Amino acid sequence: MNWRQKSFKIIIHIADAGVHSKSFSDGEGGNYESQEMPLVNLIKQCAYKNISKFGYQIGSHPQLSFPECKKIYDSVKSKDCYYEVYHFEHASDEVVASKLKENITNHITAFITKK
Repeated sequence: MNWRQKSFKIIIHIADAGVHSKSFSDGEGGNYESQEMPLVNLIKQCAYKNISKFGYQIGSHPQLSFPECKKIYDSVKSKDCYYEVYHFEHASDEVVASKLKENITNHITAFITKK
């Protein structure tokens, strides 16, 4: 992505399934190992480019994927960005939607007022 140099950059990642790779799951991630290194490289690029990430885990299936992604991200991140993960395991669709809207609004407001 080509973003302006001084812009605040965020990615909001919402998942109800884990990454389809054994390293990011409980070993039942399917046969997509060829996609693992491109994903690792993308995560690192986000950190190198100061792109903050917000992961929203819906249910228990992505419970191993998000921590693994965060570990990769945190290994190279700068002080100006971060990766936060939020969990919604036992909530209704309405509760999840409401919380997502609240959190996303808060993230955007925080970035706007930071300018």
